[in-house]
Amino acid sequence: MKRLIVSAALAAVVALPSMAQLNDNGYYRMRNAATNRYVSLTNDTLSYQYVINGIGGSNLYTDYSRLNRGRSSIGAISTIFTKVGIYMDSDISLVEDYVSDPGTIIYLENIDSCQYNLAAQGVNMKELTAGSYVTSQISANFDGAYVDILSAGDDTYTASIALAASASGKSFDLGNAYFYDKDGTFSVYSAFLKQTDPGTAKEWYIEPVGTDEANCFGVACSENMKAKDGHYYATLCVDFPFEIPSGSTVVSAYSVTGKDQNGYAVLKDLGSKVAGGMPVVLECTSTSATSNKLLPVDTPAGDSCVNTTQIAKSGNYLRGRYFNVAAESITYYSDLDKKDLTFELGANQLINNKEEFRVLNIVDGVLGFYRLKDASAAMAANKAFLNIKNLPTVKTNGAKVLAVEDESGVTGISYHEASDNTEQRIYDLQGRRVSQPQHGLYIVNGKKMFVK
Repeated sequence: MKRLIVSAALAAVVALPSMAQLNDNGYYRMRNAATNRYVSLTNDTLSYQYVINGIGGSNLYTDYSRLNRGRSSIGAISTIFTKVGIYMDSDISLVEDYVSDPGTIIYLENIDSCQYNLAAQGVNMKELTAGSYVTSQISANFDGAYVDILSAGDDTYTASIALAASASGKSFDLGNAYFYDKDGTFSVYSAFLKQTDPGTAKEWYIEPVGTDEANCFGVACSENMKAKDGHYYATLCVDFPFEIPSGSTVVSAYSVTGKDQNGYAVLKDLGSKVAGGMPVVLECTSTSATSNKLLPVDTPAGDSCVNTTQIAKSGNYLRGRYFNVAAESITYYSDLDKKDLTFELGANQLINNKEEFRVLNIVDGVLGFYRLKDASAAMAANKAFLNIKNLPTVKTNGAKVLAVEDESGVTGISYHEASDNTEQRIYDLQGRRVSQPQHGLYIVNGKKMFVK
């Protein structure tokens, strides 16, 4: 059986804010030197295995065999680049607003010399580009690719993948496939294909994520999410562990451990450090992402949320998603066989389950977890929601609690009736249990009461 081994792939690249040198393993962004746009990973459909499946491995083998005989033949190779571009257009966006975009946070792990594995949003380059293509004529194996990051001078870098192949016992060096910004689309340039060099559009600034306003990561809160206590609330689900740094206007990060006997969601304060992949509620004193800073630490979680799966952590009933991408069908013209081919990308999203899913909102002035108005909507990327199915009853032990809309459509602040022998449970309008209520409006055993 003839054998072809192809080492090639594509990745999610990145961009950055200010000029800096690449140092050690860590979290970085990449900013394009020509356009100042940042790379953001928005999906994870990239698979070099399906690229080969789509063009036919025998066509690729013929291409390399012609090269082996000293002839010019780049039809199949060109088609690889075309189809790879379709994946990249789905998976990677180039954005200008980066501070509150978790997709721009990339973990660079140094493998050897200039080689790096890139990880973001629960996936990594090595795994995305691994696979195989086998027929009776040909076998192609993909061990997965790393990205070569090399200095381009003037504090910029190139990010590329070395392309090589073997056919009929000979090896071919196809040069490097360089990532670049092609008029707002993340694309690949190859000198082997005699493409026009994009110049500085293939150069990137690489900046460690830090706490300075120019390179920080933070959470933007809506003005509409201001609770009675004067604080703003938001949810978050990211694959990187983070801490609340000194000077941040993030007050606390919470998980949900269950519900109390009156149906309120019981929050657990996670302290200053949060594990990667942990969906949380954030309490902030500002709406500004550059003030609500969170600092990535340690290595990212390996959680994945392909298609309908949910990110979940033990003991926490909040759930999350890294991606929310609808199904789409893309048609492109193949240089190989001169006919139209359709390449379909499946949906990578979790559709709202109105019976079980609740999102953080403020209704009638009360902060809590409520149904989405649009029952057909998909759950938002990098946000958290509450799954009320099998939500256990737990003790509050003085923890903050939030209202919850139950299966019948009523909320934890109104549907529980008190009886003569019921323990008196008093909450303020922010859902916090109090033992000595002062002057004002409170919820006592599920009913609103005014304390003089």
